[in-house]
Amino acid sequence: MNYKKESDKKLPLISVVVAVFNGVETIERLLLSIAECPYERVDLIIMDGGSTDGTLELLEKYRDHIKCWRSERDEGIYDALNKAISFCELGSYVLVLGADDKLLNIQPVVDSIIRNNADVLVTNVRQKNIKSGVATAYKCFLPADINNYNFLSFPLHHQGFIFKIPDVAFQGFYPELGLHSDYEFMARTLCTAKYPVFVDVLLSEYSTGGASDYFSWKNLKSLGCVARELGLSRLKIVVLSPLQFLRILIKLILPTGCVDLLRRFFRP
Repeated sequence: MNYKKESDKKLPLISVVVAVFNGVETIERLLLSIAECPYERVDLIIMDGGSTDGTLELLEKYRDHIKCWRSERDEGIYDALNKAISFCELGSYVLVLGADDKLLNIQPVVDSIIRNNADVLVTNVRQKNIKSGVATAYKCFLPADINNYNFLSFPLHHQGFIFKIPDVAFQGFYPELGLHSDYEFMARTLCTAKYPVFVDVLLSEYSTGGASDYFSWKNLKSLGCVARELGLSRLKIVVLSPLQFLRILIKLILPTGCVDLLRRFFRP
């Protein structure tokens, strides 16, 4: 299927929401990917945290491809994303992207929405290392739920997770959970979905290899908060997934350069 009629209101509306702060060096590739998207029923909604580096000028440059953008102070990325979601139309399908991400292929997702009446869609994503330029596929999967056994396998990525806003009672992110609030949100949304679907497509691309790619104690603390919010046992998570937990500890303890060396050594 190929849909290009913006006026056809029967087609699914995709709302891409983005939070950005001083992202002038990266956000243009995101803006270009939206501008070049052949599916016209895409709304781009951006919340800027008060950028001073030229980001606002870029947003103005691409204003014809942005439904709504605002620049104001926020309480962090998840507060900004909640604000952005509040501008989405009820019944639209929301995709959360980062300011350095890129939309790749939305059409198979649209087809699946129409075919399956899906309210949550999980897809694969593409990782691109900002240092080497190497891009690889990250295979996500659609779990029945997030439990003690699969919690550390990270089956979901927000760049490959689309959800429908059903009504005004919709609950967004819980910013108090920290860096991994998106993980809790996806798990919670998936558990309440009526028609979740997996679509075997690379929906989006995100960058790896930067400082945010490495675990910190804040990451670990946030994961613990998410596990507690989901009613999971942190002890059982560690016991059931010792290798995954060990990998996290290695990232915590070793300098980032050592982690890069280990990755290159064990890469097939």
